[in-house]
Amino acid sequence: MKNIKAIFFDIDGTLLTSQGQIRHSTRCAIETAQSQGIFCGVATGRAPFEIQRLIQDLPIDVCVSYNGSLVEMADVSIYERTFSPERLEELVEVCTHQKRQMIFETRTKKIGSFAIRIGHTYPFSAWIPVLSKWFPLEKVTKLFSYLKTKRLSRGVRQMLDQQLKVYQCVVLTTPSDEASLHQLEQVDVLRSNPYSVDIVPKDGNKIVGIQMFGRFTDISLDEIMVFGDHENDMGMLQAAGIGVAMGNASDHVKAVADYVTKSNQDDGICEAMEHFGILTKTKKTLSNGLVGQ
Repeated sequence: MKNIKAIFFDIDGTLLTSQGQIRHSTRCAIETAQSQGIFCGVATGRAPFEIQRLIQDLPIDVCVSYNGSLVEMADVSIYERTFSPERLEELVEVCTHQKRQMIFETRTKKIGSFAIRIGHTYPFSAWIPVLSKWFPLEKVTKLFSYLKTKRLSRGVRQMLDQQLKVYQCVVLTTPSDEASLHQLEQVDVLRSNPYSVDIVPKDGNKIVGIQMFGRFTDISLDEIMVFGDHENDMGMLQAAGIGVAMGNASDHVKAVADYVTKSNQDDGICEAMEHFGILTKTKKTLSNGLVGQ
C-alpha cells in the first residue's frame, strides 16, 4: 500500500455533486485524512476567486487553479505561469477571426464573453452534461458566434493594453472544431466540458501544478492521490501515485485511472479512500450516517 501524503480533488463532477453540493461523507473523509497529516487540496480549471464560494467552508490546504497555472498554499503563491503579451495577442486574433466566444482569466476576474461567464456558474454549469444531449453542440456554438459585442472587444483590448497577467483562456468550441486551436504554439488545450476548452500556457496543466506543490513540500508524485472525472484530469490520473476516476467519468478517462470509484452522487470519494486504507470502515459508516442529502 502506498504511503499517501497528499490528495487532490477536481471540483466539478468530483468534489461537487450535480447539484453543486459537497456530500457530508466527502467532508468527513477529507477531515479524517487531514487529521492523519495528509494534505488535501483541489486541482481545478476554476479561478481561485470562485473556488471558496464553490467549496464553502471545506478545509483545503492547497489550491491548484487554472488547470495548474497557479498554485497557492496558505495564501502564498508557490507557482504561477501566465501568457506572454505576444501569445495573448495571437489568441485574441485567432478567436476573433474564427468568431469564437472567449474569456480571459486573471487572478481576480474574467474578461470577455458574458455567455461563457454565465455558463461557469451553478446551477447552469451542473446542467451542461444534460444540455449537451438536448442541444447539438455545433448549433449552440454557431449561435453564440453571432453574439459578439463591442463591449467584449473593448474589455479584451483594455486587457491587452494594460498587460494584465492572464492565466487561462476559455473558448467556446466543439470537439470536432477545436483542431485549429491545437495548432497554436506554446499553449496546452484542455477540454473540461462538451462546449468549451481551457487554453493555458504550455506546461501549465494540473499535474505540473501538483508537481510544484510536491517540490515545495518534498512530496513525490508516488505519494500523491488524485480524483477526477474529465479529460483535463487525465494527465494527473496517469502520473500520480494513485489516480481515481469517478464513476460518472467517461470511459476513456476511466481507462487511464488506477481505480474507478462510485459517482460524485454516491459517496465515490469516501469509497475510494476506504478502499486504499486512508479511511477506515468505522469512519465511513459514521460519515454515511451523517449524509444530509
